[in-house]
Amino acid sequence: MAENLHIEEDRKFDLRKYILLILIGSAIFLLPYARIVYYDELIGYLEITPLQLGSVLALYGTFSTVGTFFSGLLADRYSAKWCLVISLVVTGAGGLILLSKPSYYGFMGLYMMWGLSITLTYNSPHYKAIRYVGSAKSQGKLFGSVGGLRFLVSGLFGMTAAVIYGNTITEESTVPGFVNVVIFFTAVYFVIAFLIIVLWKKDKPLPPEERFRPQDAIPVLKHPATWFIGFIIYGVYAMGRCLDILAPYMKETLQIDPGTTAYVNTIRSYFCAVGSGIILGILLDRSRRKILLCQIFTAVAVICWLAMAMMPTQGSTWHIIFCGALLVGVTVQMGAYLTAFSLLEGANVPKKITGSIIGVAISIGFLPDIIINYFSNYLANLYGPAEGCVYLLYVGAAHGVFAIIMYQLFKHYLKKINMQSA
Repeated sequence: MAENLHIEEDRKFDLRKYILLILIGSAIFLLPYARIVYYDELIGYLEITPLQLGSVLALYGTFSTVGTFFSGLLADRYSAKWCLVISLVVTGAGGLILLSKPSYYGFMGLYMMWGLSITLTYNSPHYKAIRYVGSAKSQGKLFGSVGGLRFLVSGLFGMTAAVIYGNTITEESTVPGFVNVVIFFTAVYFVIAFLIIVLWKKDKPLPPEERFRPQDAIPVLKHPATWFIGFIIYGVYAMGRCLDILAPYMKETLQIDPGTTAYVNTIRSYFCAVGSGIILGILLDRSRRKILLCQIFTAVAVICWLAMAMMPTQGSTWHIIFCGALLVGVTVQMGAYLTAFSLLEGANVPKKITGSIIGVAISIGFLPDIIINYFSNYLANLYGPAEGCVYLLYVGAAHGVFAIIMYQLFKHYLKKINMQSA
């Protein structure tokens, strides 16, 4: 049976705001997640251990979860424009702190700050702005294209950083290259913040009846979409977090040269999402079986994760196949992740609590920032990158299966509300 989703009123497309949403989305995670591509460089630069980094990231995940939870309150009460500007400026200031080479505890404080700056004033305001930047009938394309194109622009930033890194490292040290990457990323934050201040049209104040009130918290927590979307995001997002220690695995176990490893991980971190987000978004807007499409994308990712875990580690042919499975798997996994919030339009979510529902859902969805980040670095420290990474690939596949189950339960809920509407 097809999922005939309920659609709200139509909305006029705002191209300028759409482009700005892509730009801020492309920049906001550059510094906090530079550790994925420059994992060894970050540890060497700060002279910390993988286990210490894991502890910092677990604390970062805790703060980001709290910030995300309350970001919905800000999104439903205040201007998205200034929330997003605050996120960019504070996160960019963190780059300046990193350049000062903080102590371990200073580094911990930096990631605590980032945990709030990229969530509290960013997550819900950003996603809510996407929902209302265009037509209710184009939610798949809006979320998919904004998500995909922001990864494209992030990829351009990432490749530029990789070129800067490659041209400024020396035979004695990679520190100059890493420092220049941080300087470049920091500059990007402040430039985009300036563009938003100048180009974003002033948001219209919400009428009193559309503002979030304390008593609206109960409908947010009682709405099934809050929990279904939250656990779907949790499953597909955890799959990606299980790849965070893949770079050292590729270099040390698979013996892939550092340059190739950096480029492959830059591609999977930034470019894989581009095509899948846009394509799946278009398919979702045209299809009556939206949930089934998301399940298929997630299932392909599960197969790729299992293939990487079981694949031989020796032989250049296997290395090529491994990289192919990685890129295909991340592509479909990101497609499911980027389009998850497009399903809100069919779940009878009122505008006044949209931001709050997104905030709670992302709080659930981003729990892997606490669980997987610490667990992955713990396994790497205990078993080494080789065994630890293989275990994590199996963990990622299990989370994909969990997401498929949650999609199925959500589909039953949509059928129920369609029958009630009929």
